Amino acid sequence: MAVRVMITDDESMVRVLIRDIIETCVPGVTVVGEAEDGDECLALCVELKPQIIITDVVMPNTDGLSLLRQIKTILPDVLVILLSAHRKFEYVHEAIREQAFDYLLKPTREEDIERVFQRALEVIGERKKHKALYSEMRNRIKKYGSQIVVSTSENDNDDTY
Repeated sequence: MAVRVMITDDESMVRVLIRDIIETCVPGVTVVGEAEDGDECLALCVELKPQIIITDVVMPNTDGLSLLRQIKTILPDVLVILLSAHRKFEYVHEAIREQAFDYLLKPTREEDIERVFQRALEVIGERKKHKALYSEMRNRIKKYGSQIVVSTSENDNDDTY
């Protein structure tokens, strides 16, 4: 199943460019929605449940950093990639503090977007593996839990083997 991506930027041409790069250079990803600002993105995220959001930082209404904070409370596993023409250290610092996945500067090269998305796909793949292993362990504990024996004798602290 393809990884779901949401693009948020107040400039329609930027959204089109990012969509084109993602759809041509990053296999296994589907753009499920686009938004002009953080408010629209938030509303769509509840419905579309993206796994990755790439968003501009400076936008009208809810900006990218506010969006990041709000997304992390409602969809904590979403990877948020911030995209900005602003090189202000405060933006980067805030992005790090709020656990953004990455911070790209405009103008962004196609290779940079592709590289960040490949890394994001690896993280999502690892998370899926961990969830599958966790689920398998829970099922085995449910199935065999009564057969698990834990010794509590005083000899357990013995250093002899």
